[in-house]
Amino acid sequence: TSVPTMPLPSPIPTTTPVPTTPITSPLPTTAPTPVPTPAIVSDFESSFDAWTTSTFLRRSGSTPTSSTGPDSAHTNSYYAYAEATGNTLGGHFSMDRTFEHGVATISFEDHMFGVAMCTALLQGSDGGVANYTTLWAKSGDQGAAWHSASVSVETEGTQRLKFEYIATAFSDVADFA
Repeated sequence: TSVPTMPLPSPIPTTTPVPTTPITSPLPTTAPTPVPTPAIVSDFESSFDAWTTSTFLRRSGSTPTSSTGPDSAHTNSYYAYAEATGNTLGGHFSMDRTFEHGVATISFEDHMFGVAMCTALLQGSDGGVANYTTLWAKSGDQGAAWHSASVSVETEGTQRLKFEYIATAFSDVADFA
């Protein structure tokens, strides 16, 4: 006896290729690295570079009073400074600037030479309002040299920074730069 044979069905066509490599879970992702705010340099060569003041002065060379203040700028030709000559006891000098996109660090050079040097401050205010926090302070004669400072501010929004110099002694020998 013979067994009837049936034709085999033709293969079923596929439209999606079968993967040849094992499927793995996606790689872990990390948060994007924030782009640092570009450095802003205020060198006071042609102006106060967006700093607002009615009490600080721009100068090239030494201050007019001997035995106080710098003989020259730290870099280039000009610097900003508070002239103590002729100011009354409790003289107040202020210079401020608003930064719209936050500040991570402010680096600067200061010069505090003179027997009657008082107190210099760097203050910051989040949101640009007038509630200031002291970020840096220095008092007294620091010698006839420029000193570098770097202060962490770490803000993301608007930040207002203010340099203040408060003369608590009546003396001409107290210029702050």
